[in-house]
Amino acid sequence: GGLILLVPPNATFATDCYGAWSQYRETPLWLRVSKKKHRKRLGDKVLTGTELVPIYLRIGVEFDDVVDSVVDQLRDIAHRIAGIKQN
Repeated sequence: GGLILLVPPNATFATDCYGAWSQYRETPLWLRVSKKKHRKRLGDKVLTGTELVPIYLRIGVEFDDVVDSVVDQLRDIAHRIAGIKQN
């Protein structure tokens, strides 16, 4: 089987996002959220002054755990954008 990542509407999932990895945070994966209203809903998850949300990779764990963590982060972002309450 393959891996399918569903990202929120009006967002782009990218690796490195034009050097963001080297400039801002310790991750090669970023979500670019283009709509201002969506970025507002994400609050401090968005890197200040950018459209970028870092997606962190767990280290020292099994591959499945890394994938689960990425999916959980994307799900959390999608829920925040959609205004779905979290537990």
